Amino acid sequence: MRYPLLTSLALAAALPSAHATTMNVFAQCQLVPWATFGPAGVTTAVGLVARDGGTVEWAYFDENGDLQQQGNFPVDDNSLESVVLELVLDPTLSGIQGFMLFCLDDNDDGEIDGDDDADLSANAFYVDLDSSDVAFVPTWPVFEEDLDESDPDDWDNSPVDSLAGAAESDENIYLQYLVDGQRGSGDDTALFIFTTDEPDSQAQMLAVGPNETNNVNVSLPNSRVNVVDVENIDEINNTAGLLPNGFLRYTVGDNVDSAIGFSIVYSPGFGALQTLMGHLDIDP
Repeated sequence: MRYPLLTSLALAAALPSAHATTMNVFAQCQLVPWATFGPAGVTTAVGLVARDGGTVEWAYFDENGDLQQQGNFPVDDNSLESVVLELVLDPTLSGIQGFMLFCLDDNDDGEIDGDDDADLSANAFYVDLDSSDVAFVPTWPVFEEDLDESDPDDWDNSPVDSLAGAAESDENIYLQYLVDGQRGSGDDTALFIFTTDEPDSQAQMLAVGPNETNNVNVSLPNSRVNVVDVENIDEINNTAGLLPNGFLRYTVGDNVDSAIGFSIVYSPGFGALQTLMGHLDIDP
Protein backbone atom coordinates (compact mmCIF):
# COMPACT_ATOMS: atom_id res chain seq x y z
CA MET A 1 0.00 0.00 0.00
CA ARG A 2 1.05 3.59 -0.64
CA TYR A 3 0.77 5.03 2.81
CA PRO A 4 2.40 8.36 3.49
CA LEU A 5 5.92 7.04 4.10
CA LEU A 6 6.01 6.40 0.39
CA THR A 7 4.78 8.74 -2.27
CA SER A 8 1.10 8.80 -3.17
CA LEU A 9 -1.17 9.40 -0.16
CA ALA A 10 -3.23 12.43 0.82
CA LEU A 11 -5.37 13.51 3.76
CA ALA A 12 -8.46 15.64 4.26
CA ALA A 13 -10.22 15.73 7.60
CA ALA A 14 -13.87 15.22 8.49
CA LEU A 15 -14.28 16.01 12.18
CA PRO A 16 -16.61 14.25 14.61
CA SER A 17 -19.50 16.66 15.01
CA ALA A 18 -20.21 16.47 18.74
CA HIS A 19 -16.63 16.90 19.88
CA ALA A 20 -14.96 18.72 16.98
CA THR A 21 -14.07 21.72 19.13
CA THR A 22 -11.92 19.52 21.34
CA MET A 23 -9.38 19.27 18.54
CA ASN A 24 -8.80 22.94 17.77
CA VAL A 25 -8.51 24.59 21.18
CA PHE A 26 -5.49 26.21 22.78
CA ALA A 27 -3.70 24.18 25.45
CA GLN A 28 -0.33 24.04 27.15
CA CYS A 29 0.74 21.33 24.66
CA GLN A 30 -0.20 19.99 21.24
CA LEU A 31 0.13 16.39 20.04
CA VAL A 32 0.84 15.46 16.42
CA PRO A 33 -0.32 11.83 16.66
CA TRP A 34 1.50 10.66 13.54
CA ALA A 35 4.63 12.21 12.07
CA THR A 36 7.46 11.15 9.77
CA PHE A 37 9.90 12.33 7.15
CA GLY A 38 11.88 10.78 4.32
CA PRO A 39 12.73 10.00 1.61
CA ALA A 40 13.82 13.43 0.33
CA GLY A 41 10.90 15.73 -0.30
CA VAL A 42 8.55 13.83 2.02
CA THR A 43 8.06 15.34 5.45
CA THR A 44 5.66 16.48 8.16
CA ALA A 45 5.30 20.22 8.69
CA VAL A 46 3.78 21.76 11.80
CA GLY A 47 2.53 25.31 12.27
CA LEU A 48 2.35 26.55 15.86
CA VAL A 49 0.45 29.59 17.12
CA ALA A 50 1.67 30.99 20.45
CA ARG A 51 -0.59 33.55 22.11
CA ASP A 52 2.05 34.22 24.75
CA GLY A 53 5.83 34.37 24.48
CA GLY A 54 8.18 31.89 26.11
CA THR A 55 9.93 28.68 25.11
CA VAL A 56 8.46 25.87 23.01
CA GLU A 57 9.70 22.48 24.18
CA TRP A 58 9.36 19.76 21.55
CA ALA A 59 10.06 16.05 21.42
CA TYR A 60 9.88 13.36 18.76
CA PHE A 61 8.98 9.82 19.83
CA ASP A 62 8.97 6.64 17.77
CA GLU A 63 5.91 4.43 17.28
CA ASN A 64 6.55 2.75 20.65
CA GLY A 65 6.78 6.03 22.55
CA ASP A 66 10.56 6.02 22.98
CA LEU A 67 12.21 9.44 22.81
CA GLN A 68 14.31 9.92 19.68
CA GLN A 69 15.12 13.63 19.78
CA GLN A 70 14.06 16.80 21.55
CA GLY A 71 14.81 20.50 21.55
CA ASN A 72 13.37 23.94 22.19
CA PHE A 73 13.16 27.41 20.69
CA PRO A 74 11.92 30.84 21.85
CA VAL A 75 8.65 32.38 20.65
CA ASP A 76 7.20 35.87 20.93
CA ASP A 77 3.67 36.91 21.87
CA ASN A 78 1.11 36.23 19.15
CA SER A 79 3.55 34.49 16.85
CA LEU A 80 3.35 31.77 14.21
CA GLU A 81 6.24 29.31 14.06
CA SER A 82 6.82 26.47 11.60
CA VAL A 83 8.63 23.20 12.26
CA VAL A 84 9.59 20.99 9.30
CA LEU A 85 10.74 17.56 10.43
CA GLU A 86 13.31 16.94 7.70
CA LEU A 87 14.96 20.25 8.61
CA VAL A 88 14.87 19.71 12.38
CA LEU A 89 15.36 16.00 13.06
CA ASP A 90 18.59 14.04 12.73
CA PRO A 91 18.86 12.44 9.25
CA THR A 92 19.23 9.02 10.90
CA LEU A 93 15.54 9.27 11.88
CA SER A 94 14.42 9.33 8.25
CA GLY A 95 11.68 6.78 7.63
CA ILE A 96 10.95 6.24 11.33
CA GLN A 97 7.28 6.76 12.06
CA GLY A 98 6.28 8.28 15.36
CA PHE A 99 4.61 11.29 16.92
CA MET A 100 5.51 14.74 18.22
CA LEU A 101 4.69 16.72 21.34
CA PHE A 102 4.99 20.51 21.54
CA CYS A 103 4.56 22.41 24.83
CA LEU A 104 4.77 26.13 25.60
CA ASP A 105 6.64 27.09 28.75
CA ASP A 106 5.37 30.65 28.83
CA ASN A 107 7.01 31.60 32.13
CA ASP A 108 10.36 30.01 31.23
CA ASP A 109 10.73 28.10 34.48
CA GLY A 110 11.66 24.82 32.76
CA GLU A 111 8.37 23.12 33.71
CA ILE A 112 5.09 22.54 31.90
CA ASP A 113 2.58 22.94 34.70
CA GLY A 114 -0.35 24.95 36.01
CA ASP A 115 1.74 28.11 36.01
CA ASP A 116 1.69 28.00 32.19
CA ASP A 117 -1.45 29.24 30.46
CA ALA A 118 -3.18 27.34 27.65
CA ASP A 119 -1.61 29.44 24.89
CA LEU A 120 -0.46 26.99 22.19
CA SER A 121 -2.30 25.64 19.14
CA ALA A 122 -1.13 23.68 16.09
CA ASN A 123 -1.88 22.55 12.56
CA ALA A 124 0.11 19.80 10.87
CA PHE A 125 0.54 18.63 7.29
CA TYR A 126 2.06 15.73 5.44
CA VAL A 127 4.02 17.11 2.47
CA ASP A 128 5.12 15.16 -0.60
CA LEU A 129 6.97 17.47 -2.99
CA ASP A 130 7.49 14.73 -5.60
CA SER A 131 3.73 14.28 -5.96
CA SER A 132 2.98 17.97 -5.34
CA ASP A 133 0.66 16.80 -2.58
CA VAL A 134 -0.08 18.32 0.84
CA ALA A 135 -2.34 16.58 3.33
CA PHE A 136 -3.84 17.65 6.65
CA VAL A 137 -2.77 15.73 9.75
CA PRO A 138 -5.07 16.18 12.77
CA THR A 139 -3.54 17.51 15.97
CA TRP A 140 -4.84 17.17 19.53
CA PRO A 141 -4.57 19.50 22.55
CA VAL A 142 -2.80 18.19 25.64
CA PHE A 143 -3.37 20.03 28.90
CA GLU A 144 -0.71 20.18 31.60
CA GLU A 145 -2.68 17.96 33.98
CA ASP A 146 -2.63 15.20 31.35
CA LEU A 147 1.16 15.02 31.26
CA ASP A 148 3.00 12.33 33.20
CA GLU A 149 6.13 14.49 33.51
CA SER A 150 6.17 18.29 33.81
CA ASP A 151 9.94 18.52 33.25
CA PRO A 152 10.88 18.06 29.57
CA ASP A 153 14.22 16.61 30.70
CA ASP A 154 12.25 13.60 31.98
CA TRP A 155 10.54 12.87 28.66
CA ASP A 156 12.48 9.68 27.99
CA ASN A 157 9.24 8.01 26.87
CA SER A 158 5.80 9.31 26.00
CA PRO A 159 4.71 11.72 28.76
CA VAL A 160 1.10 11.92 27.55
CA ASP A 161 -1.17 10.19 30.09
CA SER A 162 -4.56 11.06 28.61
CA LEU A 163 -6.29 13.16 25.96
CA ALA A 164 -9.35 15.33 26.58
CA GLY A 165 -12.28 14.38 24.35
CA ALA A 166 -10.64 11.17 23.09
CA ALA A 167 -12.08 7.67 23.32
CA GLU A 168 -11.39 6.01 26.66
CA SER A 169 -11.34 2.38 27.80
CA ASP A 170 -14.27 0.36 26.41
CA GLU A 171 -15.38 3.22 24.14
CA ASN A 172 -15.41 3.01 20.35
CA ILE A 173 -13.71 4.67 17.40
CA TYR A 174 -15.34 4.24 13.98
CA LEU A 175 -12.71 4.30 11.22
CA GLN A 176 -13.88 4.56 7.61
CA TYR A 177 -12.22 2.84 4.68
CA LEU A 178 -12.31 2.68 0.87
CA VAL A 179 -10.61 -0.31 -0.79
CA ASP A 180 -11.02 -2.24 -4.03
CA GLY A 181 -9.55 -5.62 -3.10
CA GLN A 182 -6.40 -5.11 -5.20
CA ARG A 183 -3.42 -4.87 -2.89
CA GLY A 184 -1.02 -2.06 -3.74
CA SER A 185 -3.12 -0.43 -6.46
CA GLY A 186 -6.33 1.49 -6.94
CA ASP A 187 -8.28 2.46 -3.83
CA ASP A 188 -6.27 2.04 -0.62
CA THR A 189 -6.80 3.02 3.00
CA ALA A 190 -4.46 3.21 5.98
CA LEU A 191 -5.84 3.51 9.51
CA PHE A 192 -3.81 5.48 12.06
CA ILE A 193 -4.44 4.75 15.73
CA PHE A 194 -2.69 6.61 18.56
CA THR A 195 -2.98 5.29 22.12
CA THR A 196 -1.64 6.75 25.35
CA ASP A 197 -0.87 3.23 26.60
CA GLU A 198 0.14 -0.04 24.98
CA PRO A 199 -2.92 -1.59 23.30
CA ASP A 200 -3.66 -5.30 22.95
CA SER A 201 -1.43 -6.58 20.15
CA GLN A 202 -4.42 -8.29 18.54
CA ALA A 203 -7.68 -6.35 18.39
CA GLN A 204 -10.99 -7.75 17.22
CA MET A 205 -12.79 -5.04 15.27
CA LEU A 206 -16.28 -5.04 13.84
CA ALA A 207 -16.14 -4.51 10.06
CA VAL A 208 -19.29 -3.13 8.44
CA GLY A 209 -19.57 -2.99 4.66
CA PRO A 210 -22.41 -2.47 2.16
CA ASN A 211 -23.66 -6.07 2.44
CA GLU A 212 -21.73 -7.67 5.30
CA THR A 213 -20.96 -7.33 8.99
CA ASN A 214 -18.12 -9.39 10.37
CA ASN A 215 -15.59 -9.44 13.20
CA VAL A 216 -12.02 -9.18 11.94
CA ASN A 217 -8.66 -9.52 13.69
CA VAL A 218 -6.29 -6.57 13.38
CA SER A 219 -2.67 -6.52 14.52
CA LEU A 220 -1.57 -3.54 16.65
CA PRO A 221 2.08 -4.38 17.38
CA ASN A 222 3.27 -0.95 18.54
CA SER A 223 2.85 0.74 21.91
CA ARG A 224 1.66 4.17 20.70
CA VAL A 225 1.27 4.58 16.93
CA ASN A 226 -0.17 1.80 14.77
CA VAL A 227 -0.75 2.01 11.03
CA VAL A 228 -3.13 -0.58 9.57
CA ASP A 229 -3.28 -1.32 5.83
CA VAL A 230 -6.95 -2.25 5.41
CA GLU A 231 -6.28 -4.43 2.35
CA ASN A 232 -3.93 -6.55 4.45
CA ILE A 233 -6.93 -7.61 6.54
CA ASP A 234 -7.85 -10.83 4.74
CA GLU A 235 -11.46 -10.89 5.89
CA ILE A 236 -12.03 -7.51 4.25
CA ASN A 237 -9.92 -8.01 1.15
CA ASN A 238 -11.57 -11.36 0.36
CA THR A 239 -15.19 -10.60 1.29
CA ALA A 240 -17.30 -9.01 -1.43
CA GLY A 241 -19.85 -7.73 1.08
CA LEU A 242 -17.17 -5.66 2.86
CA LEU A 243 -16.00 -3.99 -0.38
CA PRO A 244 -15.56 -1.31 -1.53
CA ASN A 245 -16.24 0.84 1.52
CA GLY A 246 -17.32 0.65 5.12
CA PHE A 247 -15.97 1.19 8.59
CA LEU A 248 -14.06 -0.63 11.29
CA ARG A 249 -15.21 -0.22 14.88
CA TYR A 250 -12.24 -0.29 17.26
CA THR A 251 -13.15 -0.77 20.92
CA VAL A 252 -10.44 0.73 23.13
CA GLY A 253 -9.00 -1.89 25.49
CA ASP A 254 -9.16 -1.74 29.28
CA ASN A 255 -5.41 -1.11 29.45
CA VAL A 256 -5.58 2.10 27.36
CA ASP A 257 -6.58 5.42 28.93
CA SER A 258 -7.14 7.39 25.70
CA ALA A 259 -7.12 6.70 21.97
CA ILE A 260 -7.74 8.64 18.76
CA GLY A 261 -7.74 7.52 15.15
CA PHE A 262 -8.13 8.63 11.55
CA SER A 263 -8.09 7.14 8.07
CA ILE A 264 -6.01 8.16 5.07
CA VAL A 265 -7.57 7.22 1.75
CA TYR A 266 -5.91 7.18 -1.65
CA SER A 267 -8.16 6.82 -4.67
CA PRO A 268 -7.41 7.52 -8.35
CA GLY A 269 -10.97 8.81 -8.54
CA PHE A 270 -10.20 11.52 -5.97
CA GLY A 271 -6.83 12.38 -7.49
CA ALA A 272 -5.54 13.26 -4.03
CA LEU A 273 -5.26 11.91 -0.52
CA GLN A 274 -8.21 12.22 1.80
CA THR A 275 -8.20 12.16 5.62
CA LEU A 276 -11.28 11.00 7.51
CA MET A 277 -11.22 11.58 11.25
CA GLY A 278 -12.42 8.64 13.31
CA HIS A 279 -15.85 9.16 14.84
CA LEU A 280 -15.94 8.77 18.61
CA ASP A 281 -18.62 6.87 20.49
CA ILE A 282 -17.98 8.48 23.86
CA ASP A 283 -19.92 9.79 26.82
CA PRO A 284 -20.72 13.51 26.42
